[in-house]
Amino acid sequence: MFLSGFLNNYRDIEIPIEDITQAYTSWVQEDRYMILERLKPTWDSPKASTMFEKETIAVKSAKRGNDVYSQRVLTRFRMFENLLTDLNLTYFDRGKMRTQVLFITLTYDTKLRSQHQAWKTLSKFYNLFMSNIRRVFGSISTVRTWESFENGYPHVHAVLLFNDFSFVVREITNEKGRKVLVIDDDLKDCISAKWHSWIDVKGVGNVSESISYLKKYISKCANFDATDSKGIKTLAQCWAYRKRAYSLAGIFRQRMSDLINHMQNSNSKTSQLTLENEKLEENKWSCLGFVSIEVLQIEPFIWHLSLSGELRNRVYDDLQEQENKTFD
Repeated sequence: MFLSGFLNNYRDIEIPIEDITQAYTSWVQEDRYMILERLKPTWDSPKASTMFEKETIAVKSAKRGNDVYSQRVLTRFRMFENLLTDLNLTYFDRGKMRTQVLFITLTYDTKLRSQHQAWKTLSKFYNLFMSNIRRVFGSISTVRTWESFENGYPHVHAVLLFNDFSFVVREITNEKGRKVLVIDDDLKDCISAKWHSWIDVKGVGNVSESISYLKKYISKCANFDATDSKGIKTLAQCWAYRKRAYSLAGIFRQRMSDLINHMQNSNSKTSQLTLENEKLEENKWSCLGFVSIEVLQIEPFIWHLSLSGELRNRVYDDLQEQENKTFD
């Protein structure tokens, strides 16, 4: 009830970034485990009839910013990275270097709206920005992630692959002494005019490198225990506004979808048979509920635990107590 109540309040009223961060920190540091149970088939002897025994396990729940969540997000993104090794979208044409890929950062002017309204309208304005860009340049594939500034206001990092357009780029050394690719000022102004605040636009010489650069932001904002102050604020704001760690669109999303479908199709389904060669019904897991790590009395690095005896009874008692409180 705490989580849903807090989220509802935060979406409706202004709450200081310190309070939202404190609430998120309290939530993410409370490790909880999902309790699953099924009837598991057993055989006492080759001629015995099929028997069943109860199997109960505890599985650590993924919560935005904890170790389970971080591994899932980064594993999936690494899978996506590996799909891009064949993309070479930078080339020379008539002595000029051209690229079909840009790396952009969209900021949010603090004078336009409150921090609350900035996060609340961020997705709407980003989608409007991309719609306007596509009207000018045609089909565009994207990889996008959010990040919070120290002041709590959001900004967007995105890799844009222009399927029907390429930009002439030239290499310069920026104020930090780094070599970057820039596009023509007219085209940069055209893109910048589609966004309401300051925008940074860079050309991309290597798609894989730009995705790796984007992964730096995603990684920093995936693990609560390993991030900095700005990363915690990003996790807290994305938690409050239910924003995904990253999103894919266009060819990027299609490649990831194809990979997932291939993996699913390659794992052919098999059926378990009894010793009498009869098909055994699938033993589906049922979720009994969730318990805190204090009930299990285990270390947080344990993600999976079989329950039996006194420990299983203690879990049952806690679940029953939760149910009683619900109906009180």
